[in-house]
Amino acid sequence: MASNEIDQLIRGKRLYFIGERLPSDWYEAFRLWLPIAENGDAKAQYNVGRCYDNGDGVDKDKNKAQEWYLKAADQGEPRAHHNIALKYKDSNDRVQANEWFSKAAALGEPRSLYALGINSIGTGDKERAKEFFQQSADLGWEWGQIGLVACNLQLTYSQGSKTNYYSFNAAVVNGNGGGTQTGTYNSPTIILKVKNNSTMPAIVSLWLETFDFQNPNLRIGGEVEVQLPLLQPNQEAEVEKEVFQAEKERKSIYVVGYSVSNGQLKDYFELPNKLLVWEWSPKKSGCFVLTACYEDFDAPTVFAFRQFRDNVMQNYWLGRKFISWYYSFGPKLANFISDKPKAKSVLRSIFNQMVKILPK
Repeated sequence: MASNEIDQLIRGKRLYFIGERLPSDWYEAFRLWLPIAENGDAKAQYNVGRCYDNGDGVDKDKNKAQEWYLKAADQGEPRAHHNIALKYKDSNDRVQANEWFSKAAALGEPRSLYALGINSIGTGDKERAKEFFQQSADLGWEWGQIGLVACNLQLTYSQGSKTNYYSFNAAVVNGNGGGTQTGTYNSPTIILKVKNNSTMPAIVSLWLETFDFQNPNLRIGGEVEVQLPLLQPNQEAEVEKEVFQAEKERKSIYVVGYSVSNGQLKDYFELPNKLLVWEWSPKKSGCFVLTACYEDFDAPTVFAFRQFRDNVMQNYWLGRKFISWYYSFGPKLANFISDKPKAKSVLRSIFNQMVKILPK
């Protein structure tokens, strides 16, 4: 079983074939490669470093792995340069990581060319990324094709449903005279579109994250994956997604990245800047004029008229037509009387009499 694994790693250019035969297991491989590495063979030094790096045939030791990688790199071994770059990347030292990736890429390491392509996408330089991905693919690294697709995707968005309100239909009064409200919630949606401008079919997923409205760097929700169907070359697809929950009053939703797959290989690409898809603030579905008059959304008279709207008027065609008209006209009237206390007083007197005859 181990020999099959070693053979696959050699075919995948993660190891070098050394000697006249394939080792039967990792322990034999390490015993075979170590003396050759100690005698200065760069390929064996890289193999030994990888054994220490992964704990294959020997106890895992990251420090010793780095020592052997550096010895191999001193002799111009590109795979050693690449693995050193990975160590710096894992420690979030991007400057050093890119320096070593560049050294490996100059020596023809296709994985490093691919890594530089990903970095270029992250900075928004898609043309440079295409160059790296194409070189990587030309050297036989099939992930380069994934990168080329990633560079040729057109991402757009639009607002879907713009309805964002609470519609309360009941109240429960507690012992202190206060109340709690329950009701329905209509969520806004976003429409995400992706067009595949590449020459290869692809499966694309968009990754969404929720951030605090006032602090764009503060994430308040986990990642959400939105997968689109298989896209053929020059094909476009869209998906409408509801991503909001009623408990958050103000939030921003961003597309932060996208993944690309050809059905076998899949990788993730970050967007250089967060793509804002919605900024949302919920509004209560209230009686505009009444609320303006009483200056309290939850005033008893306002609540009574709201119940009448939801429980009676909504059930009749003329009632629904009036509600639709009122929601266009009401905000203007409410704004007009907002600074006119006498007008509010007169209207309150009228509403106080009307509420007595409303059907319960």
